Amino acid sequence: MASRITDAVIEAAQQCRLKAYLLLSGEEYNKSSYEKLLIEQHDDLTLRAIGNIKRAHREIDVATDLNLSVANLRKGTPFILSARLENESHSVVFDGLRKIDGPSVLGDFRYEPVMFCPARRVRASDRQLLAARAVLLAQVQGALPDGGVIYLGHNSARTGIRFGPALTQA
Repeated sequence: MASRITDAVIEAAQQCRLKAYLLLSGEEYNKSSYEKLLIEQHDDLTLRAIGNIKRAHREIDVATDLNLSVANLRKGTPFILSARLENESHSVVFDGLRKIDGPSVLGDFRYEPVMFCPARRVRASDRQLLAARAVLLAQVQGALPDGGVIYLGHNSARTGIRFGPALTQA
C-alpha cells in the first residue's frame, strides 16, 4: 500500500529526510516538547492571521474548508482558508489560497499559496514549504504560481514571496 503525502511529511522533508521517510512508511513517533510548542505557536498565529484576513475582506470574499478541485476553484473566491487537497496520494491542508491574475485551467485567474509562520522573518525552509504547496496547487489549477504570501510573527505581518530556486527544490 502506497503512503499518502501529508503536511507532516512535507514539513519533515525540510528538516530531516529520514523522518519524512519514516512518516511515509507509517512509523509512529512521540512529538518533542519543542515540536508541541511550535505547533501551539502556529495555531495561535493562524487565529490572528485569519482575523486580519477576515477584517480586510468582505465575508462573501472569504471561503473556508474547501476541497481543492477545479470546480471549487473556478468559483473564483478571492481568498480561501483551510483548503484541503485530498486524493489517493496526497492529504495536505493549505493555510490559505489567494486569487491572483494569470491564465490557468480555471480561467483568467489562478491561486497562490498562503502560509502562516510564527517566525519574525522568512527562513529558507519557509520558502521551500510554500514552494512545495505551490507545486501541489499547480496540479489542480494547471498553472504554477510565481510566488506566495506568508503571514509572519506575532503581528501576522504579510509579506510576498517569489520562489526562484526554492521552486526547483520543491
